[in-house]
Amino acid sequence: MYTLNNKNVLGFSGFKEHFGLWFFQGVFLSDPLNKLINAQEGKTKALRQMRFKSHVEIDTEIVLSYIEE
Repeated sequence: MYTLNNKNVLGFSGFKEHFGLWFFQGVFLSDPLNKLINAQEGKTKALRQMRFKSHVEIDTEIVLSYIEE
């Protein structure tokens, strides 16, 4: 979990089939590449995540651009 001004901003999670990078206020990101999905449709409003099945799917430049925004 990463915080800024005592608020959750970013987190990592792992599951059986994928791992994710969570943006706690991701709904406010511009998402020009359409990489973010709703973490739990119908349950969360702001939380968005990027999902990966393998580390080779991670494009560092893209991930960093979302983090920097």
